[in-house]
Amino acid sequence: MAIPAPERAPLAIRARPVAPVASFSFGPSILAFCQDNLGKKIGNGQCGGLAAEALKNVGAPRRGADWPDEGDYVWGDLVAWIRAGFSGLKGVKDLAHVEAGDIIQFHHTRFSGFDHSDSGVYRMQAQHHTAVVESVDLARKAITVLHQNWNHQEIVRRETLYLRGMTGGWLRFYRPVPPAA
Repeated sequence: MAIPAPERAPLAIRARPVAPVASFSFGPSILAFCQDNLGKKIGNGQCGGLAAEALKNVGAPRRGADWPDEGDYVWGDLVAWIRAGFSGLKGVKDLAHVEAGDIIQFHHTRFSGFDHSDSGVYRMQAQHHTAVVESVDLARKAITVLHQNWNHQEIVRRETLYLRGMTGGWLRFYRPVPPAA
């Protein structure tokens, strides 16, 4: 009598894990546009005009509807929100999510304090303002921005904002998103 051979289990083929696809970002292109235009008047010379022209230049969608109030522009997905109040700043830890090329919307924002790079005192105030992030220094809680129409100068300029000196208002950081398919 023949002893039947044991059945072999089918060969299992394991799929190799696929590396996650890097998410697309307009940030480097937006930053390059702003840096290439330092010292120039872009669009209508207004602060929001710089961000709008940068978005147009890289093929990103235009800004969304204002929120929560008129003049509070929405430039994409919200990635961080820093608020100043009586008990200090809230949301500073979210600064770690901010990248170069993100767009900042200011609302009733005030800064005052020691300017570490120029060894002087500075004051800044913005009811509504828009800027593009050039770099973030988490250790110093400083953000270097590119913006225009600041102090009545309708040209693209570089400025460093020290969050320790933020005494009022809020900053919202937006990441422009690809167009909907």
